[in-house]
Formats: sequence, structure tokens, C-alpha cells
Amino acid sequence: MNQEERNLINIVVGLDNIRWWHRSMERKDFRVMTEVGKLVLIEFKGDDRDNSDSRMKLELGRQWQAQAGPNYRYFMVFRNTNLGIDRAYTIDKFVEIMRNL
Repeated sequence: MNQEERNLINIVVGLDNIRWWHRSMERKDFRVMTEVGKLVLIEFKGDDRDNSDSRMKLELGRQWQAQAGPNYRYFMVFRNTNLGIDRAYTIDKFVEIMRNL
């Protein structure tokens, strides 16, 4: 786990509504369970990543969310930069959303 990923997960697990978290070594994503039973899949992207495949990954994640049902969420999160990708979030915006899940 790099420092940016560590910073993100430290912020997320510091929220009052988080039950547990896990990092998938194979997929290099985070899975977070909220206190109300929402399973959140987080794909973190550093601001240095180009978005050539991010749009496709985001669409696949959203399809997974739609098929999995109402207790599952997928988020693509960038550190600070808004790369203009619809439904991808900066850390600040993502944390706001997580507080309400």
C-alpha cells in the first residue's frame, strides 16, 4: 500500500459509520463495510494516472453495483484532481458521501 492509499483508508476508517475494511491484494482495491450493512468497493487512483482506462473501469464498477443490489456501492476516487470523469470523486467529496452511507 502506498502512502496515498494509506491516507485515504485512514480517513475512511476514521468515520463513525465504518464497521470494517479490507484491502484486496489481487485487485488492489478496498472493501469497506458500513454500520448499516453497505459494502463499498473503493478503487483509488493517484492524480498522476492518466484516465485512458479509468472510464472503462468506472463503467464496469457501476455495472457491478447495479447488478449486485442496493447494499453495494462502487467508487473511483482520485486524491485531489477532478479529471472530468463522470461519477469519479476526489477524496473530499467521497468522504462526504461515505459519511451518509
